[in-house]
Amino acid sequence: MDEFQPEESFLIDDIETLRVVADPTRIQIMEVLTTQAHTVKQVADKLGSASSKLYYHMNTLQKNGLVTLVGTKMVANLQEKYFRASANQFQVAEHLLKLVPDGILDPISSIIASTLDTTKEDILRSMQARNFVLQGNEDEERQSAMVTRHIAHIRKDQAQKLIEKMQGILQEFAELEPEALDDSETGPWAFTVALYPTIYFPEEE
Repeated sequence: MDEFQPEESFLIDDIETLRVVADPTRIQIMEVLTTQAHTVKQVADKLGSASSKLYYHMNTLQKNGLVTLVGTKMVANLQEKYFRASANQFQVAEHLLKLVPDGILDPISSIIASTLDTTKEDILRSMQARNFVLQGNEDEERQSAMVTRHIAHIRKDQAQKLIEKMQGILQEFAELEPEALDDSETGPWAFTVALYPTIYFPEEE
């Protein structure tokens, strides 16, 4: 399992693969499998879910090349399969980022919905898991988080500067490397950001 080296980047360049990955549960599975290999049960335990609910998703991800079977191990006459994300990061091809006129599938809508839904489910699960850890443990250090939404009237050049600044922060965030994955002070943090022009329809005369 340690011999497997994921690709640096995986390009999603067809609608079918985009359909597969545009699912909050599958995104969370892939996030768990990014740093190290896990069995379906281990992933289910981390997500607070039942293994039976994840087998279909795991098979779909594997079939489409998004996760890879990296090893097996026999435990009590049962074969445990270990999976790993096929790449360190996944990108969507530019030609898919266009509205589909017939409305069968709007890739942009799928990406936005899956990102926001995954963030929502991740936050709620994290809060439940954190509360479970804190029960009866007053010494456990509390952690900070921020989820907010603001609207401000700014110029286009000011918006561009903010975008560039956030891109720099995101790059810095992505390049932070822990000394060891099993470091008790190290844990996964999620970074979700959206900055866009809010455009309204003109008022009817």
